[in-house]
Amino acid sequence: MKKLIFAGVFFLAAFSLKAQTSSGDLFVGGGFQFTTSGGEVTNGATTTQKANTFSLGFTPKVGYFVSDKLAVGAGIGYVSSRTTQPNDDYTASSTISFSPFARVYMPANEQINFYGQGSVGIGIGNSKQVVGATETDTGDITTFNFGAGVGVAFFPSEHINIDFGFNLINFRAENDTDPNNDVEDKTNTFNFGLSTFSPSIGINYFF
Repeated sequence: MKKLIFAGVFFLAAFSLKAQTSSGDLFVGGGFQFTTSGGEVTNGATTTQKANTFSLGFTPKVGYFVSDKLAVGAGIGYVSSRTTQPNDDYTASSTISFSPFARVYMPANEQINFYGQGSVGIGIGNSKQVVGATETDTGDITTFNFGAGVGVAFFPSEHINIDFGFNLINFRAENDTDPNNDVEDKTNTFNFGLSTFSPSIGINYFF
């Protein structure tokens, strides 16, 4: 019984705190991603190893409320990836990006806010290929991104915000230029839709 009373008091105390979405408030946060893949293919008595892919990225960000419920800010992202063949030859790339954003909060109560967000991003990077002891610069990478989405922000305490965001629209343009072969490879990708099974989750600290 005491445990139930304590849990109830804690729950009410948490929900007595006010979300900080007022003019002049500042928040910091970020994202982190890690992916790896590999495996093997077996055909009869022959087993062949697949290439191994490793990717690591992080995106710290900062936002500022220019007015009540309206925040603007920017993030700086870095992504590094590498694909290694069974014979240890590999290709690798790295990019750094800058992504301004604007977010409008729509409070449901003092702890829960819905929001809409739009962002743009530009990035630059390079890639290389290593075959044996020979390393070759395989080109420069430039990217442009535009995205818009919605989400829910929950404030379990005065300074902590947990985000559940969902992309609605995303456009990405990537240009890969190989100076060795005078090749320019352009790729445009557009996505539209909502998947509640794959939200992005973030934690922000409010000052």
